[in-house]
Parts: sequence; structure tokens; C-alpha cells
Amino acid sequence: MSMPLALASLCLLLLFNGCLASRQHIFGQNKEWQLNQLEAREPDSHIQSEAGVTESWNPSDPQFQLAGVAVVRRTIEPNGLHLPSYVNAPQLIYIVRGRGVLGAVFPGCAETFEDSQPQQFQQQQQQQQQFRPSRQEGGQGQQQFQGEDQQDRHQKIRHIREGDIIALPAGVAYWSYNNGEQPLVAVSLLDLVVRKRQPTASEK
Repeated sequence: MSMPLALASLCLLLLFNGCLASRQHIFGQNKEWQLNQLEAREPDSHIQSEAGVTESWNPSDPQFQLAGVAVVRRTIEPNGLHLPSYVNAPQLIYIVRGRGVLGAVFPGCAETFEDSQPQQFQQQQQQQQQFRPSRQEGGQGQQQFQGEDQQDRHQKIRHIREGDIIALPAGVAYWSYNNGEQPLVAVSLLDLVVRKRQPTASEK
């Protein structure tokens, strides 16, 4: 339990340090910021819902403002669903604890998504459906089920677990579901500077 937490802290610390270095260059700040000046912060806002808790830190805090990032932690209870949402900033999501399913919708993409289940498992399911005896009453329902199964293969679904890191570009809607027996805890790090810094005419 302490090893994944230490690994997550180290990853966030290194990412935070890299963000600080790049942000100083972008904003032309000459002020030196050292790692020993960082302080642990408690979340500034708690939003309780049926499925769990969403906690966020104030991005106006000097540490977060200098880094140009915002941090959100979501705790989803077992059988809880985080409804589809999106942010206008790229983000990294680190799974601190638990396991579940995450789905993402990329704007402008055609239906080219596949489930992350092995292809062999899908072939076995199709063979079992072909040899299943069809009754006159349930024939129509079985055809509907097969059609739904073919549609489900076009969804992009990822099975996530403790230690995974997911990178999502700006504007991508995503949802997550906790299918495990313990709370699913995910920490999101949002890069706010990329959104603020628009390319100049010479860069276009």
C-alpha cells in the first residue's frame, strides 16, 4: 500500500519539477523555486455524490499557479459511475488504488474503437452463440443481442488498475466505472498553461 503511494508521490514530484522549469521559461520568471519550498496541501473543495467524492485544490495557490497545473482527486465507490465529463486542458490521470473501467470519446473520430478484451475471447463468445438453440419466441431477442454485441466492439474501453497512468488530450470526454470491491481513487493533473498559451502569428 505504501509502495504505490510513494511511487505516485515521486512521479508527481518529478512532473511538478519539470512543469516548474518549463513554466519559468514560458512566463519569463526569474524567481527561483526550490523543491524544499513545496508544502503539502489539503483539498480546498469536497463534492459528495452518490458514487463517491470529488476533491480539488485551488489552482490560484502560488505553488500550483507557478507550475500552471490544477489537481483533482476522485474517489469512486464500488459499483459507482463517474458520469462522462471533459476538461479544456490536457491531463494525466494516475490510478492510486482500486480497479475499474474507463471509456474515452475522441471528438471527430469515426467508429474505429475496439474493446480491450482479447480477440480469442470474442471468437469463443460468437461460436457459443451460433451453437445455442434458437426458440421461436426468443429468436428476435437473440438477434438483437448479437447486434448489440457487434456494436459494443466499437467502443473504446480500457480496463484500469492501481498504478496505471492515462494521458488524455484537451476536450476528450471520458467516464469511469468501479467494478472492483474497494474504492477506486484517481488523481488528475491538468496542464493549464497549454490552454492559456495560444500560438502567435509567426508560429502558425
